[in-house]
Formats: sequence, C-alpha cells, structure tokens
Amino acid sequence: MSPLFADACAEAAELSFAVGVEHLVLAIAKAGALPGIDAEEIREQIVADQRAALATFGISFDAVHEALDGTGCLPVTPETKRMLELATKRRRELTPQRLLMTLVEHSATARRLLDEAR
Repeated sequence: MSPLFADACAEAAELSFAVGVEHLVLAIAKAGALPGIDAEEIREQIVADQRAALATFGISFDAVHEALDGTGCLPVTPETKRMLELATKRRRELTPQRLLMTLVEHSATARRLLDEAR
C-alpha cells in the first residue's frame, strides 16, 4: 500500500465515512506537495462539506460520526479508486506530484477543494 493512500485512509477514518478524493488531496497537502495550502485548511473543509451535506437531510454529522467510530475498514469511493488507477497506470510508485496531476486533470471534486483552499 502506498504511503499516500495509507495516509488518506487514516485521515478518512478520523474525519469521514469513506475514503474519498478529498482525503487524497489532504494526504498530498500533508506530504508538502501543495505549496501555500495548509493541510489543516483542507481537513476543515472536508468536515464542513460533510456537515453541510448531512444537514440538508436533517442529520447530525457528529451523531453519525460517533455511531460509526471504530467500525473498521472504510469503503473507498469509486472516484477514488479510478483516480488511483489512473495515477499508477504504468508506474510502480505513487508520488504526491503524480497523484496531484491526476486529480487536477480528472477530478472535479479535487479541483473544487483545491480552489476553495486557495
């Protein structure tokens, strides 16, 4: 398992309900490959987005997160799987720069998150 993906999984376990593209962006920021963008800002945006999405259904983020805390492995979203496949195609190593290029080129979710962090 790539250290970047492992970090994304660890962040997702702490913040979310599945490993998403946003956690890949956070792992890249933590690796220092996003100059001028603080990983904590990305982390806060992820939580804010999730709170807002659940609130539209009248659901408390904190209640859901507490109920699911420690339930084991998190699922990986289809978009995240696709981004990892694209980034590692014909390559043995997943670097922060390669993953970032793939996300910027192929993921609207990643582009939105990066734009909001700037």
